[in-house]
This record gives sequence, C-alpha cells and structure tokens, in this order.
Amino acid sequence: MKLIAYLVICIDFVSLPIAYSKSVLIFLIMLLISAAVVFNSQDTVEERCFKLYLWSISFFGISISGIKIFDLVMIISLIIFFIHHKYIVVNKSLNLILFFYLFIILQCVYLFLTGYKYMNDSIPELERYLLSLTTTLLFIQLVNKIDVNKIIKWLDKLSFLIILQALVMFIVQGSLTAAESSVGPVSIQVFSDDSESRISAFFSDPNKMMCYFLILLLIRILLETAIHGKNIKWHWQYLIYLIGAVISLARTSVISVILFILLFLCYRYLFRNNIQIGNFLLFMVTLIVFLLIIQFQTAFFTWIDHFFASVLEVFGRTRTAQIDGNMTTDSRVLVWREAFNYIKQSPLFGNGLLSESNLLPIPTHNTVIQLLLDTGLIGILLYITGIFRPILEVVPFWLVLATMIIPMLFLDLGNFRLIFVVLGIAMQYQTIAGGEI
Repeated sequence: MKLIAYLVICIDFVSLPIAYSKSVLIFLIMLLISAAVVFNSQDTVEERCFKLYLWSISFFGISISGIKIFDLVMIISLIIFFIHHKYIVVNKSLNLILFFYLFIILQCVYLFLTGYKYMNDSIPELERYLLSLTTTLLFIQLVNKIDVNKIIKWLDKLSFLIILQALVMFIVQGSLTAAESSVGPVSIQVFSDDSESRISAFFSDPNKMMCYFLILLLIRILLETAIHGKNIKWHWQYLIYLIGAVISLARTSVISVILFILLFLCYRYLFRNNIQIGNFLLFMVTLIVFLLIIQFQTAFFTWIDHFFASVLEVFGRTRTAQIDGNMTTDSRVLVWREAFNYIKQSPLFGNGLLSESNLLPIPTHNTVIQLLLDTGLIGILLYITGIFRPILEVVPFWLVLATMIIPMLFLDLGNFRLIFVVLGIAMQYQTIAGGEI
C-alpha cells in the first residue's frame, strides 16, 4: 500500500507540467501533494527539513508574496529546528564569510549616506545575500542530525524524478499560454522562448537547472565523505546528475561534465596515491593553457567557436548559434569588456550591489566579474575566502572546479542558495581530515 501511494506521488510530481498547462489552480493543488515525496514516517524533523528545502529549490520560479518558495521553506525550517531543540549552533568557520557580509552592509550604508540613487537595486540584492547566509546557518543545524545514506538515496530518486518532470515540461511547453502566471499571492515563472526550446522544468531558467544538478552532485559527494572519508568512489548514480545538467542544453554543462569525468579518472587512477602531484599537474596545465590562450588568442577563439558551434548544433540551439556563436561578438564577452571599464573606476570597493542593472545593458553572467563590479577586490577576496576555504578543506579542488567554479565563470551565482547549502555542510564536516580521493 505504501509503495502504491509513493508511486502515485511520484507520478503527481512528474506530471506537474501537464497540470500547469491546464490550470494554475490544479497545478498548485498537485504541487502540495507532490511535497509528500519528501516525507517518510521514519524521518526525523531534520531529515524532513533537509529534503523539503532541496525539493523546494527545484521550483525556483515559484514565489509567494514576492518571496521565493525555497526561502520560505528555509525560514520555516530554521524556526521549527529552534522550537524543537531550543538552540542554534553557530560554527566558528562562519567568521570567514561574515567579513564579506560586514563589508557589503557597510558598503550599502556608505552608499545610502552619500545619496546613492540606485539603492532600490542594492537593498534587494543585500537581502538575497542575507537569505543565503541564513541558508548556511540552517544546514549547519541539520547535517549532523540526518541519516546520510538515507538522504543520498533520496537525492538520487529526486534527481531522477526532476529529469522526468523536465522532459514532460519540454513536451508540453508549446501548450503553455504564458511564461508567468499567478493565483493570489502565488506567482509562477517558467522558461519560455518562442525562438529556442530548452529543457528547464520549473527552474525559470535552464541554466539554473544545470547548476542545480551539478551542485547537487557536489552535495551528494560531500555527504559521502561522512561515510567514506577521503575515498571518493564512482557510483553509477552520478550519471543521473550529469545527465540532468546536460539536458539543460547549456554550453557550460558540456565543459563541467567533461571536466568532471576527466579529472575524476585522473585522480582516481593516476594520482590516487599522489594527490599533491595531481594538484601540481592540474595547476601547471591550467597555467600553461592560460599562457597559450594569451599567446595564441586568435587560434584559441577560432577553436572555441568551432567547439561551441558543434555543441549548439547538437543541442538544436540555432538562435544562440546565430547571435552568440562567435567569441569576439558573444554578448557575454562584450558585456565583460564593458564591465571591466567600470571595475577600473572603483577597483577596491566596487560600485554597489547589483550595479549591473544601472551600468550594463545585460547581466554579466559571470560571478567573478559581478563581484568585482559590485564589491571590488576587497569584496571578492573576502567572498572567495569565506566560501571556498571551508569547502576545500573537505572536498578536493578538482571536484569544486568542475561542479561550482566553471558554472560561476559563466553565470552570476554569487548568492545562489545551493552554494550556501554546500558551505553549511562543509563547515560541519571540517573535522573530517583531508578531502582528497
């Protein structure tokens, strides 16, 4: 009986795009029912909160009274945890990232006092960063009170169901009447582009779906360190997450997936007993490639153009190939160049949070450039130290490079919540030595 009920809930979850194409009200009812995929009678409160948050972030495009559904889940979960335990744990590693937050708060105060006319853009971005920090705080509470094996198995099932849901959404995309809908305080935004079809489920953007799967894979491996420590082994379930990233039809997903597989094989079989040699060679290869790019820019850009043209052709993204098929005229490259002109004007302290909305024609699509533009060299150094130091103490650099850093170089993920989930888990796992295979 339980199995039948679970199958019904899974079917409900996968068929949500069909419900959305027919009626928003029916969709919302089925959405509430699909949340049951999170719950198990044997789960602890912490396990339910852990699952519910990762379930809710797969509905990135849904907001209630302007607040993302995953942020509401995060706030409610933190309140439930406090009521249940009467305490909140604060990890000492939080001090590192708090310096970044202190900096951006002081920056906002300074801009306000000096009459900065774009504060209406900076304050919402500050709020998003604060919500991200609170997400880290929540997962610091949860991670030591969960059954890791149980959560990993559930993550695999959820990822598979999201892939099925995304494929169903792709099929019914043509019958959607609007990219945005609302019922009362609930608003729903889904990806819709008449000139180019892409797979995105309810993420509102295919690139967010790609990042979801890549960082969820990082979370899965991070949780495995609690069981196996340094010994990261290949599991066939990794393919679920890699496939989920690739079906977003994002060019970045190809780079991340290829890099993940190559580096995994190298570190697993070539440098298994010589991690330091592997790290040194990775550094040297990166440096050599960088120098070659500088020396042979024309040849490199030509090769990149051919590579991405082939990828776009396979993905059927003809419109993107026509508009952004050339590195020299790619909209992202052009906006990066323009952003550097403003970065030079305020290199240390930046131009204020979300300054792109007033300085640039389109978003930067690059976390590093965005942070430099917004917070300057001081801000980005504080951010990198606060985010990456705790994570790299637990998992190897190559893994973070493939699943987090590469996407951050092509998208603005400064306050992407899953990165702060990784941060919270890593802070609690720092007592596990190493982080190598």
